[in-house]
Amino acid sequence: MPQSEPATFVELRRRFQELDPQGRPEDTALRSYTRTLFGREAGTGWDDLLKSRIVVILGEPGSGKTWELQEQARQLTAKGRFAFFIPLEPLATQSLQSVLGSEALPSFGKWLRSDGL
Repeated sequence: MPQSEPATFVELRRRFQELDPQGRPEDTALRSYTRTLFGREAGTGWDDLLKSRIVVILGEPGSGKTWELQEQARQLTAKGRFAFFIPLEPLATQSLQSVLGSEALPSFGKWLRSDGL
């Protein structure tokens, strides 16, 4: 059986919006599919999103969140910035240290002691 090629990340130029807890699901869905309003892109891009210390990203299952977050962490690390991909599911039964892994743990400790993002 031939070995398949690894999947390649495709940059989607995704935009993000704050969730309105009082909003109707239909309005939220419409906003999520409407990228351009009056000739300019709506929502927040990665550059602005990365200025925040903590962000929660919600989205439909299978929409590519995991791949995109892993790629963002890879790109930031390659630029010498602190970046970690920590999946939430394993944290229910494992410690942060074991989920993070021994390779990333020293860098994570440096980030915790830093005053930067």
